[in-house]
Amino acid sequence: MKKLLFIFIVIGLTACGGAKKEEDKTTTDSTTTKEETVKVPDVVKDAFAKAYPKAMDAKWEAEEGNFEVEFEVDKVETFVVYNATGSVLETETSMEPSKLPEVVKKYFADNMKGKEIKEAAKITDAYNVVTYEAEVDGEDYIFDADGVFKYKDQEKDNDEKED
Repeated sequence: MKKLLFIFIVIGLTACGGAKKEEDKTTTDSTTTKEETVKVPDVVKDAFAKAYPKAMDAKWEAEEGNFEVEFEVDKVETFVVYNATGSVLETETSMEPSKLPEVVKKYFADNMKGKEIKEAAKITDAYNVVTYEAEVDGEDYIFDADGVFKYKDQEKDNDEKED
């Protein structure tokens, strides 16, 4: 009887210890977005920390099964999308509109006289394909690396209404 009790105690302690280890593996970066807590896997956080050791004010958001982090380095706003294994899917780095390629600026001068580029960004995907984004009147205009216009897209989040 004492042996049986001892076995149950050992099994119980082992089970509790295993559960504790599982709990320790899951870490949470609690960025509250629309009242939800984003649980970022350690492998993703580690990849981010290694790539951007000087990042300031990182804010995580779940994005279609992936993880997007918004942060600043040297006063430059950057967004990076990671998959669950810590691989970078896309990097978007804000830039001054005046730093856009000349051919992009010419597109707006020729096709949208009097319109101001409010924001601009350089986007690099997982295959190192570069595109440029220029926001005018709440729409994002996307250009390839050579400055050729590809398409325009409505802003998902209208920042003007929030300000």
